Amino acid sequence: MIELLTKGKQEMARLTRLCMVVVFCICLSSAQPPAVAKAPDQDAGLLIPVQVDDPFSGPWGYVDLTGKFIIPARFRYADGFFENLAAVKLGSKYGFIDNTGQLVISPRFDAADDFYEDVAEVWVDGKHGFIDKTGKFVIEPQFDVAWGFHEQLAAVAVGKKFGYIDKTGKFVIPLQFTFARNFHEGLAAVNTGDLLGYIDHTGKYVIAPQFKYAGAFHDGLALVGGAEGYGYIDRGGRIVIPPSFPLAFDFSEGRAAVVTAGKDTNYGYLDTKGTFAVAPRFAQGGEFSEGLAPVQVQQGNGYLWGYIDTSGKLVIPPQFDYGCPFSGHLAGVKVGGKMGFIDRTGKIIIPPQFESIWGCGIKPLGS
Repeated sequence: MIELLTKGKQEMARLTRLCMVVVFCICLSSAQPPAVAKAPDQDAGLLIPVQVDDPFSGPWGYVDLTGKFIIPARFRYADGFFENLAAVKLGSKYGFIDNTGQLVISPRFDAADDFYEDVAEVWVDGKHGFIDKTGKFVIEPQFDVAWGFHEQLAAVAVGKKFGYIDKTGKFVIPLQFTFARNFHEGLAAVNTGDLLGYIDHTGKYVIAPQFKYAGAFHDGLALVGGAEGYGYIDRGGRIVIPPSFPLAFDFSEGRAAVVTAGKDTNYGYLDTKGTFAVAPRFAQGGEFSEGLAPVQVQQGNGYLWGYIDTSGKLVIPPQFDYGCPFSGHLAGVKVGGKMGFIDRTGKIIIPPQFESIWGCGIKPLGS
């Protein structure tokens, strides 16, 4: 089971970084709308990883804001830049390049995650470890699963048990959980049986196990679920928004997309008090980023994507086959089977011409 989880996690890590922003990752539906992850480096000249020629096997390279290739398309896969380095795949191995395209960490890993808090998780011969920006192992590969460092701690598994280590590799919270998430806003969801609760940095339960689903805290609230549906709790474990939605997503910029129950299911947006700030009327809806969210609207017999502001006003009319959240004042969009980029006014900045763009889906968007 751990081996399958590990391989699945590595594959997901590779695929979920394909545009400038990410799809909702709580995996509650087979048709997830887009969501936002940490933004790539702005000081890397906002180089954008794109794929050309073929959505399944075409090479990846990096373009600037005009769509010009700055780093030629020569990689089997290319990540965004994080902390001035980007993971790339050459042949069957992963390494890291700088913003000139120069390899600064040679390709020798079976998989590699982004740099975050000065270290990157890598996978070698089925085991996970952590490297620094010179490529040196600061924690040797020894874990069956590793989620990466957040708030100076990383959730890792040995065998079938999870615990948390610090950046020396020392276990700060011993192996004891059957599942563990990363820390967000000081708390992490874990379980030792069928139900999940939340621990603090010492490993002490501050919210007792009681949930079938428990997400990360965002904007002071965490998405939780059970037999009644999905709702939200605060950091004290108090139910702020009752679990009544068949599908719901994390808060971002004070708004959370939820799906209404009943015959006509629609996406709307709650505020942190549980009031609909944007009435449910969309076929799909992504997370808010930079004040805007992509939404899918029925147009005649079909559906197109546009963008709303936090009040629900359509500020960019529905006109795209797919819309990604904004990152760095740009959003990836799909038109006529190709991916390009728009600005906050909806103007095409980089014409649709790419098979896939980094970060915009669970699989390459062009596929």
